[in-house]
Amino acid sequence: MKFIGHRPLAALAAISLALFIQTSLPGRALSQGPDDEDPFDDEDATIEELLGDQAEYGLTSDGEPLEADATDEELDAEGGDEDVDEDEAEVDEDEEALTPDDLLDEIDLGREEDVDEARWTVKINMAVRANYVFSNSPDSFVIKYTLEVEGAANAETAVIRGNATIGAEVEGFLARWPTGECSLSVSIPKIPFDLTFRKSGEEKGSVSLTFRRPIMENWKSRCSFTDAPGARFETSGPPEKWLSRAIEKARPPLRLIVTDITDEETTTSFVIAKEVIDDPPLGSVEIEGTGVVTITPGG
Repeated sequence: MKFIGHRPLAALAAISLALFIQTSLPGRALSQGPDDEDPFDDEDATIEELLGDQAEYGLTSDGEPLEADATDEELDAEGGDEDVDEDEAEVDEDEEALTPDDLLDEIDLGREEDVDEARWTVKINMAVRANYVFSNSPDSFVIKYTLEVEGAANAETAVIRGNATIGAEVEGFLARWPTGECSLSVSIPKIPFDLTFRKSGEEKGSVSLTFRRPIMENWKSRCSFTDAPGARFETSGPPEKWLSRAIEKARPPLRLIVTDITDEETTTSFVIAKEVIDDPPLGSVEIEGTGVVTITPGG
């Protein structure tokens, strides 16, 4: 195929030379015996008869190029398609062979492989006491706050997210007089938190606790009267932030507490030193607290 472009020129040159010789000589170019027959009549011969079979030169009998055979690239492409079809057929057969139960088993196995076992359980417990004293009254009350966050760390650096459980118990009264009293109730909704755990050495690590929204305390008072047993009077005030202000004073700060991490359960303490915070014009509150970080190997 490499020299197909040159062969038609050689063939035409040879034919032209033959025709020239035939028309130039008075007689036949070749002698014929009495039994030989002229293969074709010179005057009636067609171009196809003159040219003869030109397939070896890449031409048809009328001198037109033969259609090119399919290239190697096209053959490869066709073969590739057949291979793909065979592969797809095999996949389809495999899928048809699987029952619904088999598919469910494969899904369950995948889930089991993706689930990491907890390497450490991290817990923070905190207790805060707020003692409120009125400026112009001997009355006072105490609020005992409790806060707990907990989660599992599956890697040496992990962010644990959840909702902090916060409790508030009130002792005492907002006000008391001979014929009645007003009690106080405090409620705090669960607060979303981020607890970051890092293992920074063989037996050392750290935790950092932050809250994704402010801790707001809902206060409500309920007054009752001994001289009017059926009478009730309830009021609610704006949310307070005594617990939030106490947490800010924790030492070491809850944003970075260095801890011990060993094969056994370890605890690390922090404190909220006693401090008096003014709340004019009603009075002041004295806060103090303590807490502990507990890290337990495993789930």
